[in-house]
Amino acid sequence: MSWLTTKSAVMNSEHDKTIHPVIFCMLRNLMGRYPEYAYIKERQPYISVKDGRLHFDISQAK
Repeated sequence: MSWLTTKSAVMNSEHDKTIHPVIFCMLRNLMGRYPEYAYIKERQPYISVKDGRLHFDISQAK
């Protein structure tokens, strides 16, 4: 799932601002159950100052 490490979501409308964080958190909770993704359990989505998009970093720290 390396393609997930570079995904982001637009935050233009109120609907986007409501639903996208929920979707990212749902995916985090589902993936966090697998041992290979246990390290993402405590991570939170964030809005980038650079592009205004919602990001969720699942890359593994080295």
